[in-house]
Amino acid sequence: MKTYTLIAMSLMLCATTFAQTAVELTSEKVTKITKANEKISSFTAPFTQTKKMSFMNEAAVSTGNCSYVRADKLLMKYTKPADEMMLINGDAITISRGGKTRTMNAKNNKAKALSTMLLSCMKGEFSELGGTNLKYQEKSSGYVYTMDVDITVGKSKISKLELVYTKKDMTLKSLSMIEPDESYTLYELGDKKLNAKIDSSVFVYTKKK
Repeated sequence: MKTYTLIAMSLMLCATTFAQTAVELTSEKVTKITKANEKISSFTAPFTQTKKMSFMNEAAVSTGNCSYVRADKLLMKYTKPADEMMLINGDAITISRGGKTRTMNAKNNKAKALSTMLLSCMKGEFSELGGTNLKYQEKSSGYVYTMDVDITVGKSKISKLELVYTKKDMTLKSLSMIEPDESYTLYELGDKKLNAKIDSSVFVYTKKK
């Protein structure tokens, strides 16, 4: 009987440890992420993108490499599919997809929403996301934050974000953008090379001849 009691207590302890907790933007559980990322001037990392739409039987998986410089430069260059990319450089956002390239100014509402969301997640600055119902959860995989949002990116309406930050250096490990119909886009970052020098030319779009 004592054995069963101990097992039950252990399970309850695990449930408590990994339970979601509502937190404020000013709480220590949030500010620790922001402060840790203030020390990160740049990083490079491989990434995997998993996109699942409600009408798709299977998710579409893409891969590539990410380069980031605080606070307004981000390049996600795809190796699969090749020659596709998303580039944020200050107010300019360039997206190459399906053989077509489009450059937008971040003053455009939808472009600005995309830029603000991605860069804020990289920096761990949740206050910029306009999120509500912020919750925190500590897992073996890292520090997990979920929040309700109202963000329109392209033709997608993002209603929820789930962010995971590593326990090692508290940098972003994964970002999941979830839509009302449960469609989602998940970005997962691999091992990062932190505070590496990245030439500014990396963030300049050059049109192919």
